[in-house]
Amino acid sequence: MSDDINSLRNSINTLVAGTLSTGQIDFQSIYSVLTTMSARGTKGTYGYPHPNNYSGTRDMNDMWTWWNAASYNCNCNCATNCSCMCPAADMFIRPELRAGEVKVRMLLEGVTDDQNSTRLWEVLTRSNHRKPCVRVIAENGAECEWRDITPFVQPDGSWIQAKDMLGHEILTDIGNGLEWTRCVALEDVGVKAIASISLGGHIYRAGKVPGKWMYAHNKVEC
Repeated sequence: MSDDINSLRNSINTLVAGTLSTGQIDFQSIYSVLTTMSARGTKGTYGYPHPNNYSGTRDMNDMWTWWNAASYNCNCNCATNCSCMCPAADMFIRPELRAGEVKVRMLLEGVTDDQNSTRLWEVLTRSNHRKPCVRVIAENGAECEWRDITPFVQPDGSWIQAKDMLGHEILTDIGNGLEWTRCVALEDVGVKAIASISLGGHIYRAGKVPGKWMYAHNKVEC
């Protein structure tokens, strides 16, 4: 990765971290950074669109997802899907940490992209929202509340949103290592505070009770 793209990455991380308290990413400032980088000869090199083609909030969101894919090599289609996953803010991410307390640059427990082993992933962006949520309950006792469109990977590599998970497989860990189990109950818990957390398109865990974790993916727009 060149010095220019590293500079771009650091500049945008600073802008994002500085605006998280409002729950909004300052896309206009990101636009300005991209314009500056383009003037320095980096335009188009890493897959993000030329800033001169963009205007308005929706376009700024599109530019951000393009930048995210180019800079972090996200393994999902970030050109059309924002890379974030959204547990309810009061769900646990670690035994001592709830989703609403997560901060940028923290390392969160997750799994490798092939879902075969555990590893840590860095938090890239973080914001707060209120969205419709569902409680997903697994056959082995793991449960968690998620935004209703949070995606879950299936053993065959396909994706199913939280609101459609009943009867489908969930990757979990209740103390015996990673295991696939079925979703046996799904409950509408209404509109709740959620923590929109991006790890660049990777899978990580959350749970209603510490030690009974389930894993969802950074794939769809939150």
